[in-house]
Amino acid sequence: MTSTELFTYLDYRDFLRKHIEEKKKASSAWSIAVWSRSLGLSSTSSLTKILNGEREPGDKITHSLVNYFKFNYKEETYFKDLIRLSKIKSDPRLKSVLIKQMDKL
Repeated sequence: MTSTELFTYLDYRDFLRKHIEEKKKASSAWSIAVWSRSLGLSSTSSLTKILNGEREPGDKITHSLVNYFKFNYKEETYFKDLIRLSKIKSDPRLKSVLIKQMDKL
């Protein structure tokens, strides 16, 4: 998966799940535990909760994901906006403003 595919996603979790799917296809030894360690997480629980929609990533995990994927500025901005979009889903006005901002990227 190329990072340019990121712009086809409207949910950062879908992007992460697709990454997981592709990594598992490429290597049977790859796991969420391996990925969690490479992100600097002490356990898989945070990443699992994020993937399951039970929590949103904080600044540290977001920064780790941005570094992991080696996003350029535009990709980083879009990825962080996807996370913000997920966090503000209860406010349709803010959601609309953010979507318009993301369309400009």
